[in-house]
Amino acid sequence: MRILMSTALAAAIATPVAAQNACEAFLEAPAVGSWVEYDFQTQGQAGRSRIAVVGTETRGGQELTWYEMSFEAKGNSAIMKMLADGGFYHAMAEKKIVEMVVKAAGQPAMKFSGTMMERIQSQMSSDPALDFGKGCEDAERVGSESVTVPAGTFDAVHYRLTSGGSPGDAWIVEGMPFGMIKWSGSSGESVELVDRGDDAVTQITETPMAMPGG
Repeated sequence: MRILMSTALAAAIATPVAAQNACEAFLEAPAVGSWVEYDFQTQGQAGRSRIAVVGTETRGGQELTWYEMSFEAKGNSAIMKMLADGGFYHAMAEKKIVEMVVKAAGQPAMKFSGTMMERIQSQMSSDPALDFGKGCEDAERVGSESVTVPAGTFDAVHYRLTSGGSPGDAWIVEGMPFGMIKWSGSSGESVELVDRGDDAVTQITETPMAMPGG
């Protein structure tokens, strides 16, 4: 589970970024159906990741968002579905995950409570979401640039993160759901947008089993 969480979170993508603060849009969720797909290289693994908004749910009078992230790397694949408060990366950094469902290839879907998720994150030696969340608060806006990735050519804003545990450079298309189109980390990590759309539905259709102690 620790390797699964680290790989997936390191490849996860932030929501659209406002011009003055690279963290502002972490507070909001994209529209239901929004999805993006990326090629990534991280922790010695190359693969493909997809993150989507697959629904909303009201609990305790608060509207929460169902995010779903799937990835394939070195012949392994998994899907994580997360009920969260706010934007995806912000929710992970602030540990605002209410519930998570994980389905590895060939295995039944398993449900984890928010309490169990907090325990898992607290035991991880490095939490990419938390590191990125801290670093983005001090991100430097380098300027506007034309950037070409497999999904096409975009007018993007270049941000440089020098603090936190994940320094690097991010290219953001402001106003686009899951607006990051490229990431280049100081340790060789990379992410590039390969496709996007607005018709996402959940890939987990079975009733998940509750994890003991979750």
